[in-house]
Amino acid sequence: MVLGTKLTLSNTIFKTTSFRFTILYLFLFSLSVLCFFSIIYFVTKNTLRNELEVRILDEINYLSHEYKEDGLSELIEETEERIEKAEGGERLYYFLQNQKGKSIFII
Repeated sequence: MVLGTKLTLSNTIFKTTSFRFTILYLFLFSLSVLCFFSIIYFVTKNTLRNELEVRILDEINYLSHEYKEDGLSELIEETEERIEKAEGGERLYYFLQNQKGKSIFII
């Protein structure tokens, strides 16, 4: 090293084109990975939400038909049967109340 010259890191590494391209690549790669996983997250979330909404609407339609055809006692019996048959993670929770808002059935 020659006396009187000051060799600093900023003069050697940070000003090189290869270092700047590396930083740019790192930034773009990180941004693309973030976008990729964000898309996967939102698509998965929306798919699961839609499947749950369809399942709930099917249950509502079926149980309201049961109520119209056979009455309240049959509706409660059918709901209890569905709860017993349901597997642990796929079980729905049911809440039934009368016209005045009083709870009749909660499970």
